Amino acid sequence: MIWSLVKLKSLMPAFKSFSKESGPQCGSFFNSKLASHYLGIFLIVTNFYFSELVSASPPLKPNITLSASQPKGIATITPSSPDQVLERLPPRISVGTNPRVNSNKLLQQPLNPSLSQTTGQIANQNTQSVLTTAAQLIDLSRTSGDPRYLGRAQSTLSSFWDSPKAPIRAIILQASIEQSRHEFDAAKRTLMRAISLGSTPTVNQSSERVEQQRGHLAQAWLILATLERVAGNYPEALKACLQVTGLQVAFYGNACQLETQSHFGEHETATAGLRSMVQQLEQNPSSPIASAANQSWLWSLIGEAYERAGKDSLAAKAYEKSIAIQPDIYTIIAAADLALRQTKNITTNADKAIALLAKVNETDSVLIRKALALKRLNDPQWKVIAVELAERFNQIKNRGDDPKAHAREQALLEFWLNNNSAESLRFSLVNLERQREAIDWLVALQAAAKQTDQKTLLELQTRLKKTKLIDARLDFPNV
Repeated sequence: MIWSLVKLKSLMPAFKSFSKESGPQCGSFFNSKLASHYLGIFLIVTNFYFSELVSASPPLKPNITLSASQPKGIATITPSSPDQVLERLPPRISVGTNPRVNSNKLLQQPLNPSLSQTTGQIANQNTQSVLTTAAQLIDLSRTSGDPRYLGRAQSTLSSFWDSPKAPIRAIILQASIEQSRHEFDAAKRTLMRAISLGSTPTVNQSSERVEQQRGHLAQAWLILATLERVAGNYPEALKACLQVTGLQVAFYGNACQLETQSHFGEHETATAGLRSMVQQLEQNPSSPIASAANQSWLWSLIGEAYERAGKDSLAAKAYEKSIAIQPDIYTIIAAADLALRQTKNITTNADKAIALLAKVNETDSVLIRKALALKRLNDPQWKVIAVELAERFNQIKNRGDDPKAHAREQALLEFWLNNNSAESLRFSLVNLERQREAIDWLVALQAAAKQTDQKTLLELQTRLKKTKLIDARLDFPNV
């Protein structure tokens, strides 16, 4: 499971000051493995969360039609101009969700300056303002699970999208959008553009500008490391982490290494390092990275490491601390999954999962888990949710969206709710072409085992072994 670059963006301003203030401490206070784990917290930007970002919106049921032929009694509406508003969609996120930005305001502003401004005005547009707005929209999409913000962000960046003249920050934001949509190959290509641009020697630039460029380059490598972990390419992820360390951003580079190494079974080192990092933040509240968001992130990573080690009770406590400090959709889903995975006190854990999921927007991933919890409680409402999810996935198909981007959710839906292990296995195998995190392997192994498909089960186990992922949840598939 991987968190998301939500916190990574917010931490970038601290790169410059922290590299000076705390960089040397990393070598003494943390060994490379311990520090690496912090980055994991920072990086955990990946699979699980991404599923939230690309979850489909509920099917729309407009009360108008624009077609020439229509049922009797429904009036035809002909827009008087391209700017006429035919229907307003209610926001799926409240203004108060993110204290840094007004979400409703961001949804209501023009999609693209080019649609409402002259060429001269566009030329004079403040680039930094555009990039800041795009970053805020991406942040909102990740924290809320509302994919509409990604579309807004892309539109805001339209003048820079795939442009050879785009600044490095715009390229990284494009990669973040592509990553969030599970367009992983495209995201990697975009990141390599950013890395190439950021690695180009600069001439006559101020020291401040050079440090800023180094920070952007480090961010590009961090995102790339995340993508490699999502794909189960841990050696490549580790290489990307080392690039960050070489950019004099040792704190994040070491953390990146540790997060990656924790997948190889070094759970104790990872949890010890993360806990030390939490302690350091608590002891240095004036540090530029000693924010509630970062402490929450660290505790979330600690929970993940404990889960990989099979220490579920400790993982639950770590997730509780993370959520208490600052709740986010990723950690809440991770905590709900942990509760639903328990084989004892099923009713109590189902109630716990429902209470957790009530804190966040009802994305596909959230609804799937809510339905599973209700099913465990013998509440017939789970069937209503299952129907709604089926409608959502039909909408994805009808829109012509890439079905592979939602294969994980469909695999879980079929296995958890529909008891259709054959379909679940089919979707799981499609999903494993892109995502190879613990939950992806788990649902595939479970579906194959339930199907008594020994050939596929053996193939999956062989593929998993090659990744060298060590995770207690995958030792004995729960069928």
